[in-house]
Amino acid sequence: MGERVAMRVPMKVVVAASAMAVVLVVGACSGDKQSGKPGGARGRYVDQVDPICKDLQSKIGKLGDDALKQRDEVNAALDRIKAIRQPSEEIDKLRVFLTELNNTAIDLEDVNQSRQVNDQARVDTALRRAGEASRRAAKAAKAYGFSECSQALSG
Repeated sequence: MGERVAMRVPMKVVVAASAMAVVLVVGACSGDKQSGKPGGARGRYVDQVDPICKDLQSKIGKLGDDALKQRDEVNAALDRIKAIRQPSEEIDKLRVFLTELNNTAIDLEDVNQSRQVNDQARVDTALRRAGEASRRAAKAAKAYGFSECSQALSG
């Protein structure tokens, strides 16, 4: 039957092939270094979510001006974002972003309720918390690689 023949491959060829494989893998995963945009599945996720954040930014106006409408807009954006399959890369940063965006919506609800009972001190506290949550969401979004989502909602 067939006999195995051992082929000797020069070490330079093995090293060069290994180096080329590493370059291809790193290049496919690293993203665009100049723009800071992530590559791979994370980059595709960012490309899908950033337009949702841009749309949200255009609808918010000054944070707290119409807290109930703003809460609804943030929740609608969160629903749209959560409907997109999340990549496993850097999932902790993504979770912080989503949690803080949700906290922004919760604080906007508190602003609305506080206004209904004419509690200005509670309104001020809730507005401050909403702004802080929005800024934490933006910081986490930037760390994840978002562009539009890395802008805090107007405050």
